[in-house]
Amino acid sequence: VRFNWNRRCHGAAVNTPYRPGFRVADMDWERGFSSESAMIGEKEMEEFRSEKSVTVGKSPEEIEKLVVDESLSEVERTCLLISTGQDVQRVCVISHIPDLFRSDFTACHSQVLPKLECLLRSASAEVHVAASEAFATVIQKQLVEEYVFSSSLLPTVLTFIHDKDSTIASAWQETLVISLPYLSKDVIRKEVLCLVVTKGLLSQSVSSKKTSCKIVGRVSTKFEPFWVKRELLPLATTLCQDIDQDVRACMCCELYPLAEALGKDLASSLILPEVLELANDEECVVRTVAVETLAEVVPLLTHPEDLVPLLQKLYMEALQREDSFLPVMSKLLGKLCYLLKDVMSDEEKLWFLTCYQKMCLLSSQKGRCASAGGSGLRALSTLSLGPPHEAKMESECRRMCAYNFPAMLLFIGQEAFDEQLSTSFASLASDCDPLVRKTVASCFHEVVKLLDKSCLKVSSHYQNLLKDNSSEVLIGLIDHLPQVVEAFANASSDTKVPAMPCSEL
Repeated sequence: VRFNWNRRCHGAAVNTPYRPGFRVADMDWERGFSSESAMIGEKEMEEFRSEKSVTVGKSPEEIEKLVVDESLSEVERTCLLISTGQDVQRVCVISHIPDLFRSDFTACHSQVLPKLECLLRSASAEVHVAASEAFATVIQKQLVEEYVFSSSLLPTVLTFIHDKDSTIASAWQETLVISLPYLSKDVIRKEVLCLVVTKGLLSQSVSSKKTSCKIVGRVSTKFEPFWVKRELLPLATTLCQDIDQDVRACMCCELYPLAEALGKDLASSLILPEVLELANDEECVVRTVAVETLAEVVPLLTHPEDLVPLLQKLYMEALQREDSFLPVMSKLLGKLCYLLKDVMSDEEKLWFLTCYQKMCLLSSQKGRCASAGGSGLRALSTLSLGPPHEAKMESECRRMCAYNFPAMLLFIGQEAFDEQLSTSFASLASDCDPLVRKTVASCFHEVVKLLDKSCLKVSSHYQNLLKDNSSEVLIGLIDHLPQVVEAFANASSDTKVPAMPCSEL
């Protein structure tokens, strides 16, 4: 209880000035709170004593409702709480239904499921989410046979994917998508495919159309190419052209399994044009997913060389846009160059190498960076492509270049390192952003492995990184320190060059 001492008390206790070292025990309690001076009289004290304490928590009646007979079996307790319990109890027991299927399948199937189906007709969204997650666990862990799931659990899933509550519908739609790989072709044809078209209609919600996209991708690998082309491809094409960017991006994610199902010939003629169109989408999120999909479908193309000029165009446009799409292109450059190196001409290889070199030097702030551990100030070569507010994006682009360095070294070969990549590696290893240097440190063991006997050419950069004042950089080095030191030792013994002094380590 907080008292207003200035109002409640008077006399010496109230008027006593503050003195350093003054303690409560030093107060003259007899004089300050005598019966004559205290304003809290007997009547007020009686009122204070008679005040009822505030009850916190559940009432006895509420607690009684939560009590369950301990003699009941797990199945009986689950049935009781599903029927008469509160939502918090129902969510708890529903989440343990997979365990019941594992321990007592017959009782769970015959007693618990009917109770749960009745409950779900009027249950809250929280209960539906718990039930959908439990059903997904049952099929993922294959706790029941496929025919049991199809006959007993799948009808419930299909019933509530149309619920008016978006939370409930989304939860059951996700469960349906998860269950598709475990269902037979016949069940998919009879129960699911009609939903693909229904959920993909223009009038449907974004969530429903995204579910349709995921179903197309999941079921495509189960059927023959001619059937996929006839039944699924038209819908996929429509969804790729949807007015909502999230739907277009979601369908683009499913184009790779669709390409796999169609095979090389059909993938090149039917899927590649869709991916390239999405790679030129006006929305960055769609372009990002499209380029990632493009990198996946390259091995499925019959004429990958046709892709090279299209990629050149995409990279030139990415450098011009200067948006968040640029780091994505930077991240995929190494993979794309490696996959296409056998079909590139020397001129095309040089073009992509030059593009990589420029990305390594991207920076929106010119200046000098304090060196780590005593090598003074180091200048950072820059190529400014945008205003200062884009510094973070361009730094991420350089980090992706560091991530891709081993792939680019594979692309041009170790014999061209001195002439083509040594400057870029030096720039990345001395970058002013510690995350870039950390990425270089983390892949240094791969670089020395690819350089083989020539790895001593980068030993000075390794020494500088060992002196770095960023703990993140040092952690990246320590993880693979033995491999790097062994590579340097082997190279120095073969070339009769003195190894790195131990004092540097």
